[in-house]
Amino acid sequence: VQEVMTRKVHCVLPQQTSEECMSLMTSHRIRHLPVVDAHYQLLGLISIGDIVKEIISAQQFTIQQLEHYISGERA
Repeated sequence: VQEVMTRKVHCVLPQQTSEECMSLMTSHRIRHLPVVDAHYQLLGLISIGDIVKEIISAQQFTIQQLEHYISGERA
């Protein structure tokens, strides 16, 4: 495992945005990020799939809001 593992682990804090996580994952070509607190205690793990799902959901919400605005409907 030592031969193929990532030696420098990139971590994120809970308050970081999905876009920041996506940027970090893309620039370092990684698919998972540990989520840690201020004391570097592991809180969880986020995957590229989690990020993509959240970004798509946010975009769909924005599209719905714009459609309601254009049609004059109240949300």
